[in-house]
Amino acid sequence: MGFYSFKNWSDIFIELSYSPSAMRNVGCDDFLISGEFVLRLRPMNDSIAIRRVLFVAENVSNVSVDPIFPKQVGVMYFKTPDGNFEVTEAHVPGLEIWQAIRAEALKPTWGEPLDLTPVIPLDIRKEEDVGTIEARMRFRIEVEYLVRTGFFKSEKRKIGIEIPAVYRLYGLENCPYECEP
Repeated sequence: MGFYSFKNWSDIFIELSYSPSAMRNVGCDDFLISGEFVLRLRPMNDSIAIRRVLFVAENVSNVSVDPIFPKQVGVMYFKTPDGNFEVTEAHVPGLEIWQAIRAEALKPTWGEPLDLTPVIPLDIRKEEDVGTIEARMRFRIEVEYLVRTGFFKSEKRKIGIEIPAVYRLYGLENCPYECEP
């Protein structure tokens, strides 16, 4: 499996990394891929406040996204260890509820960092007799923040990042444990 890492420098330093691993069933027709997506946001100084972060895992092809938010029943909710942000499910039009999470500031967060680590579980099924499967996804991150422009004045800003992900599984034509039909 591969590894993806990204860094930028702007009002907010954003560091992303994703390192999935996979396993397959005996019949070589079902593949479970899972990995922790690490998202670190660091304001460049105390004049910047993170307000809201949306993280979305979107299907682009034949891959199903299992819940990235650990919901079993009811409503899941937690706070970051410092108590500055709450993390909940997010309703995004056209997507299932479990494909998006939102972190929102509970109080002014001037200069405060935010770390999120959603786990991305995927399920890829082999539908036909092929030797290679390619599945595509897109991770989307939207960060809304404030920048101080003067005494008791601030400006709203937004950063959006889209990261394509391609999962290519190959060498499936000679599975040593092929199941009998």
